[in-house]
Amino acid sequence: MTWQDQFPDVSKIIKEQITLHSETFCIDELMDELYIYTMRQLQNHDKLDVGVEILNHSDFEKCRIFADRMCLRQILVLLLIHAVKSTESGCIFLGFQTVKTNRIKFYVEDMGDYIPENQLQQIFRQSKHNVQYDKHPELFVSRELIQLMGGKLNIKSSGTGAIFSFSFACNPCEIT
Repeated sequence: MTWQDQFPDVSKIIKEQITLHSETFCIDELMDELYIYTMRQLQNHDKLDVGVEILNHSDFEKCRIFADRMCLRQILVLLLIHAVKSTESGCIFLGFQTVKTNRIKFYVEDMGDYIPENQLQQIFRQSKHNVQYDKHPELFVSRELIQLMGGKLNIKSSGTGAIFSFSFACNPCEIT
């Protein structure tokens, strides 16, 4: 399977043809859905020594936001695909945090391979008009979708894995 088959949104990203469709939805439900997805991916890859944990650092018991649910789901799935590929043991953390402004921060943390700084730089130097895919096409696609939603992908990598995070404006609030 080629990267074009894995990531059909790439051609739309390159041609700048993606339109956001915002709606109000519950983040907690999306996180539960992604937990099940990730557990299935780990089972499919025979990674039984890897766990998944959802972390909710919110001021709200149940949090809802106004954003493009499908686009956000795609971003998080791509980051989770990367985490599953690179983690052989330990845990993958998926979480979100509401901040005092009208923003919400999402993150995926893995205990996988270290990504050297020069490789991180190479991933972020790619542009829509000069796409060079290497081992991490899911990071390029995630970055472009995050930018479309008004955010920026941040990566911190160490000897014990990587943390991928981003935030965007969405007016988080509690479900009543």
